[in-house]
Amino acid sequence: MFIGWQFNYSVLDILYMRELLSLRKTQFLLLGNILSHMGSGIALIAVPWLLVKHPNGEQIFGYATMATALITMLMLLYTGSLIDKFSRKKILVLAEVFGLLCTLVIVFAEWEQAQPAVVSLVAMLLFSSMVDSVHFPTRFAFTQELFEPHQYQRLNSLLEIQGQIAFMVAGALGGVLVEVTTFANVMLIDAITFGLGALFFAAIPYQPVLKTLAEVKPVWQDVKEGISFIQTYRHTTSFFVYTMLPFIAVLIGMYLVPIYVAKTLKADALVYGWHEVIWSIGAILAGLTIPILTTRVQGRVLVIWSVLFYSMCVLALVFNTSVVGFLVISLLMGWGNAGRRVARATAMMESIDNRMIGRMNSTLMSFGKLLQVFLVYGFTLVIPVWGTKSAFAVLGVLLLFTCWGAWQSNKRFVSSISTKVAAGD
Repeated sequence: MFIGWQFNYSVLDILYMRELLSLRKTQFLLLGNILSHMGSGIALIAVPWLLVKHPNGEQIFGYATMATALITMLMLLYTGSLIDKFSRKKILVLAEVFGLLCTLVIVFAEWEQAQPAVVSLVAMLLFSSMVDSVHFPTRFAFTQELFEPHQYQRLNSLLEIQGQIAFMVAGALGGVLVEVTTFANVMLIDAITFGLGALFFAAIPYQPVLKTLAEVKPVWQDVKEGISFIQTYRHTTSFFVYTMLPFIAVLIGMYLVPIYVAKTLKADALVYGWHEVIWSIGAILAGLTIPILTTRVQGRVLVIWSVLFYSMCVLALVFNTSVVGFLVISLLMGWGNAGRRVARATAMMESIDNRMIGRMNSTLMSFGKLLQVFLVYGFTLVIPVWGTKSAFAVLGVLLLFTCWGAWQSNKRFVSSISTKVAAGD
């Protein structure tokens, strides 16, 4: 009986996926997104690796990461207000155009240089982070507005799969290109992906919801409303805050992993590139399996279990001593992180009004950036003394704490809903 049910579910799910993929808006969204992810992925491979290879590169990379996080933290507060005020499609296109122009500036500055200057690498790190800080919350709000609630789960799975395919290609390309060609050529490929991404996003059929004059308020008034929403729905908010830490862990991993590969495992850029490829394969598997698991496990509980799984993988890096073990752990980490992303994104879309989603998501991401600054600062001091394994140990323990916090928040949320139902609200 279960086998028959599973077969019927799979057939229906494939039919729903085909229906979703047949929509023009889905096709252009996925094409634009995969190109944007490829551009970001290539930069995220090339820039950290080249920075770490510089004299005192670990410290430079650490301080550059902190400065970038602080700048994007302030940006996100303002970005959330813009997302809820103006056309999300236009913001997406402008973010890609901004990435294109900034990357071309780096290309021209480094065109005749055999080795990139540190200032160019730091600038590219900042530009990429700025684009991502606009792209992700905007795309989140845009897709929630563009699609129906019953499509969220499959849409988020599709976005995760195509995004990870893009990162997989970018990881393979970045790991090879950074060893065989100049930084300017790598960034030229990056610029092309930004330009094509902008064209596909611009082609998405979209009619934005018109805002009345009463809705167009000063930025700080919007920020206050976002904070007020967080205070009102504190159990929901605390759950999403706790389950955001793996996202911060991934950002910190962008700082830790190249150092771990180069200094702890004594491996080259190809291993770093393969880490991205293997991670992406795990994430693609998550995109395929999470929709099935959500039919058996409640969405928020699935988020918690995914965070726990990811946490155990981070702790496993502390005891790993080989490249093969590192790549196996990368596969499992990719599944755990992507599983959390898909389930959490769907839960957020179902829980938060589209008129507030930009401010809510950006405020949470801004808080995450602040945590990133403190953690990277601490790791910058710790790594020269105790190595990257100690940093992963601290990060793993923090992630286990967030599992407990998310579990408690979900219990309080369920309890508050039960109370309201019992009271007849």
